Amino acid sequence: MKLHLQSRLSVLIKKIIFLLINLFILSTFLLCASCSVFSKNVLPNTSLKEDEGVLITKIRTNVKDSRILVHEKEETWPLISIKPEAPEDLQVLRIKAATAFFSKIFMKDSFVWGPPNYFKIEAGKMTYVGDLVIEWAAEKEGIIARIIIIDREEETMAEVRKKYPWLFTKFSYNKSIAGVEK
Repeated sequence: MKLHLQSRLSVLIKKIIFLLINLFILSTFLLCASCSVFSKNVLPNTSLKEDEGVLITKIRTNVKDSRILVHEKEETWPLISIKPEAPEDLQVLRIKAATAFFSKIFMKDSFVWGPPNYFKIEAGKMTYVGDLVIEWAAEKEGIIARIIIIDREEETMAEVRKKYPWLFTKFSYNKSIAGVEK
C-alpha cells in the first residue's frame, strides 16, 4: 500500500512540475507579447542608442502567428521578439549590440528551440544575419518543425537597398551569418 501511494505521489509530482514548466513558458510568452521586446522597425528618422545596431534578416515561414525570440544569453530576457507578418517578411530592426542567437520559435500552441546560430550585432552598424526559414507540419508522428538559416545576402540586401536606401547613408554594413559560435 505504501509503495503504491509513493508511486501515485511521484506521478502527481511529475504532472505538477510539467504544468508549472508549461505555465512558465506561457507566461513568458504572454509577457513578451506585452512588453518592449517586440520588433522595433528602423525608420528614416531613427537614431540608434549608443549600444544598438540594426539586425537584417528575411523570414520565410509557412506558420501563421509565429514569433521568434532573440537572446544574448539563455537565462536572460529576450533582446527582441520578431513576429513575421507575411510568408516572406523582410525584417530591419533595432536591437542591442551583442553576440546573440535565435533561441525559440513559438508557433501555434507550441515552440521549438533554434539550432546553434550565434551572430554578432555591432553598435552603430547594420548587420545581415542570414535568412531564417521556418517550416512546420502536423504529421502522424507528431509536429515536425525545422529551422534553417541560409545565406541569401545578395537577394535580401538588394531588397533592403530598394526599400530602405537611406540605411546605407546612415549606417555602415556588416555581415554575421548566424551559425555555430566560433
